[in-house]
Amino acid sequence: MKLCAPFVVLLALTALAATSGPPRAAIDAAKWPSLQAALDALPAAGGKVVLPPGDFELIEPLRLSRENTFVEGAGPATHLINKNTNGLPAFVIAPADAATNKKARLWRVQLGNFRVTGNPQSGDGIRAELVQEIFIHGLSVERHGGHGINLVNCYENPRIAHCNITYNGQAGLNLTNCHDIVVNANQFEENLDAVRCADSFNLTMNGNNVDDHLRHGVIIENTYGSVLSGNMIEECNGIAIILDRDCYGITLSANVIAHHLGGGIDLRDAWGCAISANTFTLVHSNSITVGPASGRLTITGNHFCNSYIGGKDRRPAESKHPMGRDAGSGILLDGTSDIIITGNSFSGLEGEPVRRTNKCQRIVVNNNAVVDVNRNAAREKPSAAVKPNIIIILTDDQGYGDLGCHGNPVLKTPQLDKLHAESIRFTDFHVAPMCTPTRGQLLTGRDALVNGASSVCSGRTFVRRDVPTMAELFAGAGYQTGLFGKWHLGDNYPHRPNDRGFHESVYHLSWGITSTPDHWNNDYFDDFFRHNGEVKQFKGYCTDVFFNEAQRWMKSCASAGKPFFCYLTPNAPHGPFWVADRYKKPYKHLPPDVAGFFGMMANLDENVGRLEAMLRQSGLRENTILIFMGDNGGTGGISVFNAGLRGAKASLYDGGHRAPWFLRWPAGKLRPAGDVPELTQAQDVLPTLLELCGVKPRHRVRFDGVSLAPLLRGQPQPVLAERKLVVQYGGLTESDPVKWDAAVLHRNWRLVHGRELYDILADPSQQTDVAAQHPDLARALRAHYEKWWAAAAPGLRQYETMDIGSQQENLAVLTSIDWLAPKLTPASQPFDIRLLGQTLVKEGSLPGGRPQPVMNGFWNVRVVRDGMYRISLRRWPREADAPLAGSVSAYKGVDGSFPEGKALPIASARLCVGRFDGRVPVRSADTEAVFETRLRAGKTRLQTWFYDAQGRELCGAFYVTVERR
Repeated sequence: MKLCAPFVVLLALTALAATSGPPRAAIDAAKWPSLQAALDALPAAGGKVVLPPGDFELIEPLRLSRENTFVEGAGPATHLINKNTNGLPAFVIAPADAATNKKARLWRVQLGNFRVTGNPQSGDGIRAELVQEIFIHGLSVERHGGHGINLVNCYENPRIAHCNITYNGQAGLNLTNCHDIVVNANQFEENLDAVRCADSFNLTMNGNNVDDHLRHGVIIENTYGSVLSGNMIEECNGIAIILDRDCYGITLSANVIAHHLGGGIDLRDAWGCAISANTFTLVHSNSITVGPASGRLTITGNHFCNSYIGGKDRRPAESKHPMGRDAGSGILLDGTSDIIITGNSFSGLEGEPVRRTNKCQRIVVNNNAVVDVNRNAAREKPSAAVKPNIIIILTDDQGYGDLGCHGNPVLKTPQLDKLHAESIRFTDFHVAPMCTPTRGQLLTGRDALVNGASSVCSGRTFVRRDVPTMAELFAGAGYQTGLFGKWHLGDNYPHRPNDRGFHESVYHLSWGITSTPDHWNNDYFDDFFRHNGEVKQFKGYCTDVFFNEAQRWMKSCASAGKPFFCYLTPNAPHGPFWVADRYKKPYKHLPPDVAGFFGMMANLDENVGRLEAMLRQSGLRENTILIFMGDNGGTGGISVFNAGLRGAKASLYDGGHRAPWFLRWPAGKLRPAGDVPELTQAQDVLPTLLELCGVKPRHRVRFDGVSLAPLLRGQPQPVLAERKLVVQYGGLTESDPVKWDAAVLHRNWRLVHGRELYDILADPSQQTDVAAQHPDLARALRAHYEKWWAAAAPGLRQYETMDIGSQQENLAVLTSIDWLAPKLTPASQPFDIRLLGQTLVKEGSLPGGRPQPVMNGFWNVRVVRDGMYRISLRRWPREADAPLAGSVSAYKGVDGSFPEGKALPIASARLCVGRFDGRVPVRSADTEAVFETRLRAGKTRLQTWFYDAQGRELCGAFYVTVERR
């Protein structure tokens, strides 16, 4: 009998089914008690699992360990919601025996058509490991703390297509140790980075839209034989495409690369690559940067342009970032070799079409079209004869981990991340564990116990008068000097900013807004600050005000043709953590203080972006040294992330004093951006800047730090390998600081309190004391400290004073923040009576009604001239206008509030100063207790007391005004 063709086919299919093994399942997950149960029901041979529509909350990851499997949903109607807050993924695909079987693999897994969302504390959205021929398509993956999709050791043929991958805390797509990869037609938006591909080969990435990323677009490391073509990569805060760590044989072609704040393509370590037919537009930095570790490249047929065309800006500046006229340029060649640049067009660029730094060899540049470029040359002509400007941004209480570029999984700092990417970063840089000691060390180059400013209060907040400051040295060299923000090196003459070298100053008093000396009821919004010593109200949020005033002043200096040193020191993110709600909103899921802290950082980051825009638009960027750093260890954010460090603010472990320190100077002919691991400290900054700027002080100046200029210029500095540094602060009682209350730093070693030894290379979190294993090293570090202490100790009893009766500040206001008083320990809980600020003043006693000892202490003062003095004692500041014995109303601020001030039964007041010891009665309506006495010139102590009707001491006067009649 003759068989027809369809019957033959049917017989063939029947035979195939009979010989192909056990049947594969088709599972409707709606019929199972859970999605995990449905996945577990798959036979070893695999099959298909159909996920029904609906919202499915996950506390533990879904796990798939079957190959030959397709998991398919109903599009975005199938919604997997990762509720885990311990860093776990939503969906894990891996062999069941991956932990025990080195050869374990899954083959042919397909995921399609569902939505996966997470939270900032969750891990990856999809994590696949040891899966071959994985195919992921049609997924929406968003808002995870980790990567959106993370493929690890998926060697064979991974493919990701038609997915929407957005708002993830790390990369949208992370590929590690994969090959023959296809990534096409996906949408990546507002992840930290869009795509990261490392230790892989044969990546094909085309037809993707990469938009608005918080850091970079595409990062490729140790990958070869790849092509990126036809992608739209737009508006990343960092760099569009980075090739790093041994990339070769990669073609970047026909991509549109638009409006990236950090640059277009950065070839950091790329060989044998071609960059062709790309369009670079709205350029804010270098379109292409070729680093010294790259070479043998062809750059051809690209178009480099900007929006300023035909005398008109096609994309005018916006409030957040300048969109059009900026410092963008074409190609930067930095110490590279064997480059062909041909057939490109350059038009409408503010910068140069091709620029070289450091020695470049065998460069061919021909047949390029160049029109209307280098238009900023007339505005920016930095040269060796032109002194560079200096900006130091010093944040308050920001820890090493409070930056996205340092790995924080929650906090977003795109502008600071961009600055980090452009800067030379000192990764083992140390300050003091508290703010005043750091600020004194930074501005003098001397150790805190030597320069005098060793504590945040207790009469040790002042730099010794014979120690010159950075402002004084640069002012003497013809610089204009300005301070904007926090000073905290003295509120009274002769320690105010304008007394110590600053021409211009806008600042709050003491440790922060709401501290005892600060203007009453300042709440971060529309506050009263000192402008060159005079009280003035400024409209706006505090950090915005300080950045606005700094930028106004810098532009005025530039207009006058004068170089400037700008010391920009916002109180952010120091507590209280008050900020507009729109900055806190992304962090509302966190505890209120953490959300406020991160919100303050977000506002600060935005201001750094505004500053950067001003520098570009004004032509100041190229010849300005910009430094970013913190003043001590972390505070409000350490519960989320502390970069693996032990300790926080006030700690002698690295978490208390390791700080970020970035430096950028585009015109400075420095080494390329990158990390510098040498042990360095705040005391190094001043001698470094003096050398970089060619400033030679008129008189011999001694420093405890060293100039880092050789390192910044790419030269070795072997002496740093042998240096030993001491971190110590203190001064909370007359006997403090005490011997051995310190850390000694040497290479990777830390000696803490003279007895604990840690190797931070092997143990970065300082958990294992190895002093017993390295006795000789511990002895050597102790010996170094003994020598250091012997030199510092003799000056510790020499207190700096505040002046009264001077012409410069005849009406002096002393506050309790500067009492020399013992550290009190009520209820076995350490508590310093000087630090709580206005809240403590309103209590009138220790917080929570704690018992005695009373709050009191004395001031060290210097009477400048003999004469009759009027001395007024107040419990409340003058602007509060309240009776000594009365209360003050509660105050509701924009974000925070102050409690009601409690009444105290003050019946009399006493003053003791010099030879005078007097007492006066206090009536119920009195706002001050006034004494008049003759004082002789010279150093003395001034102390006050308030008593009740029975003669019991209540407290000292929190505010005292002194005026020579």
